[in-house]
Amino acid sequence: MAGVANGEDQPVAPGVSQPAGDAGVATRVKSNEGSVATAAAAGGGTGRLAEAVARTGTDAPAATESPAPPSAVSARQLTGQPAGPGLARGPARIVAGSADLAAFHPGDVLVCDAVDPNMTFIVPLAAAVVERRGGMLIHGAIIAREYGLPCVTGVVDATRRIRTGDRLTVDGYLGIVTVGPTALDQENVST
Repeated sequence: MAGVANGEDQPVAPGVSQPAGDAGVATRVKSNEGSVATAAAAGGGTGRLAEAVARTGTDAPAATESPAPPSAVSARQLTGQPAGPGLARGPARIVAGSADLAAFHPGDVLVCDAVDPNMTFIVPLAAAVVERRGGMLIHGAIIAREYGLPCVTGVVDATRRIRTGDRLTVDGYLGIVTVGPTALDQENVST
């Protein structure tokens, strides 16, 4: 394909992958003079890529953008069903069974397969609840709503994708669990 070096998109930096849902894709563009420029397309459109092609002097059409290969993308936003309204942030705590209950700390985000009735006593200590199974009427969702905690249920492979200690943001309004720092955390990181 004319205008794209080697006919394929390149990652933003070696060893760095874009999180799922981000629209930024860097593309190497070869100009008529033979020089190579790297252009980042943002916002999911080809407008900025076309501007970068125009700046490099090539009159070839803009390249078609394609996402990074699935093996290079790590999940950043996990989706499920909103089961308890609210927004909370905190460190993840995976609770696979009763042996894990003693390690739970106030403010942790409870991440489990499903809240067992034996786990009910730690729910008021949690910042939020994330469950792999269920929906609005699962035991953990009902308990979370009773305590006014954000809750997201039906998050596929939640106990495998999330690790204890991961920074989570739980959006119980939309059913989204964000793994890692968010824009709200950036102000705290820089200080």
